[in-house]
Amino acid sequence: MNIKKKMIVQDVSFSKAVDAYIPLYDYVSLNDAEGNASVPKTAVNSRVSEGQVLGKHDAYSASVHAPVPGVLTEYKTLTMPNGKKSEVAVIRLDGEFSYKGKRLRTHSWDNLSAIDICSILADNGVINTFDTPCSISREILSFNDNKKGEAVLSLRLFDADPSVCTDSFIASQKMNEVLEGAAVVGKALGAAKIFVLHDKADKIPDNVPFKNMEFVKVPAARQLMCGKREIDIILADNKYEYETSVAIDSTTAFSAYEAVVLQKPLLERFVHVSGDALKTSTMFKARIGTPLRKLVEQCGGFRKKPYKIVFNGLIKGVAVSEADTPVTNIVKSITILSKSAVPDQQQTHCIHCGNCHRACPVKLHPDMFFDHYYYHSQLSDDFLKSSLLCTQCGLCNTACPARLPLFQSISLIRGDLK
Repeated sequence: MNIKKKMIVQDVSFSKAVDAYIPLYDYVSLNDAEGNASVPKTAVNSRVSEGQVLGKHDAYSASVHAPVPGVLTEYKTLTMPNGKKSEVAVIRLDGEFSYKGKRLRTHSWDNLSAIDICSILADNGVINTFDTPCSISREILSFNDNKKGEAVLSLRLFDADPSVCTDSFIASQKMNEVLEGAAVVGKALGAAKIFVLHDKADKIPDNVPFKNMEFVKVPAARQLMCGKREIDIILADNKYEYETSVAIDSTTAFSAYEAVVLQKPLLERFVHVSGDALKTSTMFKARIGTPLRKLVEQCGGFRKKPYKIVFNGLIKGVAVSEADTPVTNIVKSITILSKSAVPDQQQTHCIHCGNCHRACPVKLHPDMFFDHYYYHSQLSDDFLKSSLLCTQCGLCNTACPARLPLFQSISLIRGDLK
């Protein structure tokens, strides 16, 4: 009898994050969140300080910083959590930290202009990880340059992928900082309203700290893959006549808080490391550039032979095979599965069933994009540009009986166009 296996998603909650061990060698990607190569500013064998800028693509891209003090020993190429190759700066740990272990004072942002805030966010490396990672400063300025109507910011406090719990953890542990970070982004955007989308009543503070901020509870049925389009539907269901201009998550809001209020660059990430192949699951606070294998060691190693390593969730994540793949500024989770936990996903040829057309919320033809990317079928430029309409929901993958990487194909085409 052929019994289909189901993907096992662990139900794990954490009361605190564990500081990941700082590795002797740190591997810092010089590509920004949008895939643009930063211009290296540091010579090999130079000494670098914690937080020093290593590279930047342009004025409003997110700067790349040295997460640790030490000596930049070399530049090399490694596979990143998005599955692409990137040049990395290899830093050998040595010297005194500038931020770690230091008490940082808070700074007022009331008198800062939108341009000032955007500059601080970019210079301190803040990116928006709500959906496709991008510089939050560039996203704000792009909206302001093409503004149509009132600006609205939406903040999602929960994780849209049930295999990840990072945003929910940050919201539960750092609520005040997350809300202030959202207010900072809202000011840069000139937001008339800031909607806070939450999944639990106990996440609402007794006193809403900012006058233009409103909390909206999202029912469980609407939480899965809750993107910008879904948020607007939820707002409409709650009788709000607004459309989201920019959407952010807890991770982004907390980074904005640290960048503007504490004036601290992006040096570390909360990373949910889990999976049945590991001895223990852990919520880490890990330095950017920490190799995957070091986090595995701190989890106690493997209890089963690892079969698949997935970054950023089981629904839309990317599988990698290299143990030296480092934590980058886009990483929220790492899931390491044994073979028994992975369902049969054998890929077959497209059967032209049309399921992906019907599943797509914006009526794209994912199968045609797949054929173009992998088999070089001809598509017009206008057709290819329609890939930019993709909401990144991943529903085409779930609907495909042939197990084709439809969502990934569209993402790659979108990346080429940008």
